[in-house]
Order: sequence, then C-alpha cells, then structure tokens
Amino acid sequence: MEILGKRLKELRTARGLSQAEAARGAGLTLQAYIRFERGLRKRGLEELIKLARFFEVNVNYLLGIC
Repeated sequence: MEILGKRLKELRTARGLSQAEAARGAGLTLQAYIRFERGLRKRGLEELIKLARFFEVNVNYLLGIC
C-alpha cells in the first residue's frame, strides 16, 4: 500500500469512520475513495484537496512529503 492509502486508512480508522462515511464527507464516490485507499487510483489535485480538507491535514502529509 502506498503512503497515500496508508495515511487515508489511518486517518479514517482513527476517527472511527467507514469508507463510505469518509467518501461522503470528502465528496467522493465510495469507489473512488476505496481506490485511493488501496493505491489503485491516480492522484488528482482536486480530489487530494477534498481529502485533505475533510481529514483536516495538508496535501503534503497525505503524500508523505512531511
């Protein structure tokens, strides 16, 4: 699992959320969210921003830059 997927799963489980709840909160489809968490989806800037805002972290953290 790549760093983005690992970080998303950690953030989601720390908040006690299902994948469906995280997807809904970030404004993504469930399928898109699952693919991000499994490392199967290419990163789009808009989607990364949505995820970062939802989880209240910055994009650099999600990408493992910091």
